[in-house]
Amino acid sequence: MSAFPPPYLVISAAHDYRSKKRANIDFITDVLAKRGETAFLATHSSALSALSGRDGRYRQFGETSVTANGVQCRLWHSLMHPINLNGNSGRIWNPLASAIYRRTMPRSVKDMIRKARTIVVESGSAVGILRAVRRLNPDARIIYNASDSLSTIGLGQYYDDQLAAVGGEISHARLPSALMAGEHRAIAEHRIIPHGLDDAFFESPGPDPYDGRRSAISVGSMLFDPEFFEVAAEAFPDVHFTIIGSGHAGISRGNLEWLPEMAFRDTLPYIRHAAVGIAPYRTALASDYLIDTSMKLLQFEAAGIPAVCPDFVQGGKPTRIGYRVGDRESIVAAMRAALEMPRAVPSVPRTWDRVVDELLAPSQGVSA
Repeated sequence: MSAFPPPYLVISAAHDYRSKKRANIDFITDVLAKRGETAFLATHSSALSALSGRDGRYRQFGETSVTANGVQCRLWHSLMHPINLNGNSGRIWNPLASAIYRRTMPRSVKDMIRKARTIVVESGSAVGILRAVRRLNPDARIIYNASDSLSTIGLGQYYDDQLAAVGGEISHARLPSALMAGEHRAIAEHRIIPHGLDDAFFESPGPDPYDGRRSAISVGSMLFDPEFFEVAAEAFPDVHFTIIGSGHAGISRGNLEWLPEMAFRDTLPYIRHAAVGIAPYRTALASDYLIDTSMKLLQFEAAGIPAVCPDFVQGGKPTRIGYRVGDRESIVAAMRAALEMPRAVPSVPRTWDRVVDELLAPSQGVSA
């Protein structure tokens, strides 16, 4: 029997498994569902976030527990949830709000936690409920899926402290990059397991959505820097720039197309038919691990197209052309070099099945 048996529960504060947006945690959930009973709990949604307009999960899905692709899904929506604050106000607000949030946990959420034998917790605000998870289910095996470092996504010291407080209760951390090890010392065992790529990526790309136009593509919203396109679109009026799911309205230009978030499969023709891929990250703390973990850069390499990206994620990769964030001259030079670069032999990364094999394997006692 597996050291990490079902039923599985995946907990994420940033995602809902039912959404169009697909992150690594969603692909991992897909595979878990093929191996046993699986549930997905989305947290940190409230009237507060609905009013802000930054979180549309409740408007899309509500709180009703439903099954999607064989996965039981529930969104924990409340009157309020902890919103990360920094500085003096954060030192008071974050612990207080988190304590209230934990104590108002619905019975349906408690039941999901108690039923699981293996719990996968996504990095992010969900670390704030880890102690409550352990109290509700002292026998479950807990795996921490470190998609990002907490500092990179803007979470303050409180959440680092919460992770440190329960580090000894976590079986192991899955790190998609060894560069993340320093921020996860509280967890004894690290498993360096890079991201995979869905098999659908290598199916027929379908019709060219650009109708033969010379094109550049950006997909996703993490650390998105809209200023890149103000420079690039002006400097290359003959290039059609398509930006999918950035979360920004963006400037209006004839060669700029801003598209909303779409299903993973629907993005594939845009990537496969593009001349250049763009990963327009803005500068952030401790973000060098994106060299290894950027899903968009992984997809560009699998498509064999050159990628333009900030120099801090170039990583010595021959198909990536780096630029200095905010520097017009280097942005233009990087775009020009990418447009002149021929397509490369597509890379074939590991599958998500292999990622989950390694995630659930018996302990090797390896610490990064």
